[in-house]
Amino acid sequence: MLYRHIRLSIIATGLVAATSAPGLAADIPIKAPGVATASTAGGVYFWADGSAQSIRLPTYDIGTRLLPVAPGSGISAANTYDPRATGYGISGGLGFVLPPGVSLSNIGTNGRIEFSGSYVNATASQAATAVSTLGSGYSLPQVGGITNFAGSVACGAGTSCVVSSTLGTSYSSWQVSGRYATDFKVSGVIITPSLAVFGGKSRNSQTLSETNLVFGGTASVHYDADTKLDWTDWGARAGLSGSVPVTDWLTFVAGGNAGLAVRRVSLTGSDSVNVFVGGVPFFAPTFSATTSSATTTAFVANAEASVNIKLAPSWALRAFGGLNYDNKVPGVSAPAVVLPFGFGGASTPAGVKYQAETSYYAGGGLTVRF
Repeated sequence: MLYRHIRLSIIATGLVAATSAPGLAADIPIKAPGVATASTAGGVYFWADGSAQSIRLPTYDIGTRLLPVAPGSGISAANTYDPRATGYGISGGLGFVLPPGVSLSNIGTNGRIEFSGSYVNATASQAATAVSTLGSGYSLPQVGGITNFAGSVACGAGTSCVVSSTLGTSYSSWQVSGRYATDFKVSGVIITPSLAVFGGKSRNSQTLSETNLVFGGTASVHYDADTKLDWTDWGARAGLSGSVPVTDWLTFVAGGNAGLAVRRVSLTGSDSVNVFVGGVPFFAPTFSATTSSATTTAFVANAEASVNIKLAPSWALRAFGGLNYDNKVPGVSAPAVVLPFGFGGASTPAGVKYQAETSYYAGGGLTVRF
C-alpha cells in the first residue's frame, strides 16, 4: 500500500535485474537487489522488464446497511468487497559502476549507483447480491454524512430487501528510485547489501452501482458512489540479496528489502440516491460529497527470487517472481450510521482507513552492459 502496490528495486547480477511492481499495494515496496552487472570499473548497464501484477486493496463496503428485525444491534453492510486488481507493470533503469578512487567504490566490489522508474496499472470488476431476512429493514448512509430511509421495517412488512451491486476498481502507481549497492563474495555466494531512497504516487479509483429492491420489488432504491484515493510516498529502504552461480551462464538470486515511507493521502467522494416506485421517480435525487486527507508512516517490504540467464558477455535475461507487503494501504472507511432508526438521520462522512495487504508479481526482463 507502495503496493494494494509499485515496488521497485534494481537487480544486478553478472547480469542486472530490475524492478517492476505494484503494490500495491499502496504501496511502494521494492524488488530485491541483485548482483552487479558491470564488473569493470566505470561500467554502465541498462535494464528493462515487464510483469503481471496481482494487487490486493482494502475492503470496500460503502452503500446499503441491513438492519435486524428488532432495533438495537446487528447493522452490517449489505455487500462487502475485497478487491484484488490484476494488470501489468513496466520498469527500467540505468546503473553506473563507480571507478577506482571514489570512496564508496572501496566498500566491497562493484560499488554502483542505480536510477530507476516503474509504472503499474491494474483493474478489477466485481458483483454481489445480498438478501435480508423477512420483515427487516435497511439504512443508506451517504458519503457526505446523511442517512436515507433508515427504518427497522423499511424493506416492507413481511418482505425482504434484495441488494445487488457492482464495483469497478482502477489502480495505478508510479515510482522513481535511487540506490547504492555493492558486492561481497562469501564461500562462493555473492552477498549484495543496498540502500535506496524512493518516491512515488498511487491512485485507487472505485465506482459502486447498487440497486435495492424493497416492498416485494414494487419499489427500488438506486445508489451510485464514486471515490478516489490519491497518495504520495517518500522514503528509504535497505536491501540484502544472495547470488549463487549455478553454471557460467545460469545464476540464481534471492533476497528482499524493507523500509519506511512517509505517506500523504487524500480522498474525494460523491454519491447519489434515486427512488423509484413502479419504475417512476418517487423523490428528487439526493446528492452528497466529501473530502478528507491523512498522513501516516507505512512499513513496506519485499521478497523476490529470480533466475538469470547470460546470453552473451554483455546481454542477460531473467525470470522473476515476488511479493510486496505494505502495512498501511489506504482505503475508504464507510459512513457510520448515527441514527439508524427513523426516516432519515445523520451519519459520519466517509474517510480514510488503512489495511495491511500483500501483493504478488511475476515477469521477465533484459539487461545490457556497455
